[in-house]
Amino acid sequence: MEEISYLYEEDIEASSRKEKQRRRHAEYEKKRKRAELHLERRRLREMLDMDDLEFSW
Repeated sequence: MEEISYLYEEDIEASSRKEKQRRRHAEYEKKRKRAELHLERRRLREMLDMDDLEFSW
């Protein structure tokens, strides 16, 4: 009986680790996309030579 309980706890821990990893990856992707957008906007401003250019997207 203890062995089943131990295996169940391991399964819960593994599931918890996967969920934590999934959340970290989602947060990383969110930050990466935001940084990419920031750089793209900066490049556009430089190409158009318009420092005061505002984006609505």
